[in-house]
Amino acid sequence: MFYFSHIILAFVLPFFQTTPLFSVIFNWAPFDNFFEIIQSGEIGLMLSSLPFVKPIRLTKLEQSQFNLSEDLKSILVGLLLGDLYAQKRTIVGNTCLLFEQGFVHKDYIYHLFELFGLYCRSVPKITNRPPDKRTGKVYSSVRFNTYSLPCFNEFYNLFYLEGKKIIPKNIGDLMTPLSLAY
Repeated sequence: MFYFSHIILAFVLPFFQTTPLFSVIFNWAPFDNFFEIIQSGEIGLMLSSLPFVKPIRLTKLEQSQFNLSEDLKSILVGLLLGDLYAQKRTIVGNTCLLFEQGFVHKDYIYHLFELFGLYCRSVPKITNRPPDKRTGKVYSSVRFNTYSLPCFNEFYNLFYLEGKKIIPKNIGDLMTPLSLAY
């Protein structure tokens, strides 16, 4: 079925396909001439059958195909020294990363999402915390999390001991200029 939202999408996609965030979020084009078809106006029922949401769960094979570049590894070291949170739901499970910053730092979170978006199921979300008990103010934050993937396990094992964050003993070997930048 063809919906009104698909008409809007047909006009918006050509604009967004040139942005870096678009290529991260919509890296699923089912065939090579996808954008040519949209720009030529031959949208028909095609858009209604396209998957716009990544799968909730990945198979073990899909999980094992994710790798981190050396730059992303360096960035993760810097982020884990800061406020990036890594989580394992079970002892033998894989690790997911939770990115969160106050709304005033939304540009930074969107930059991090551009770097780690391929490892995520959904885009960053804005959340409101309950009112602060001392001031009564409501604080907003922007957050996103990654899939639970084996490529993050080495970082969990380095930076967490019995579920508590630590500074690894070999931090001098792990640090790079890129780590310091994040």
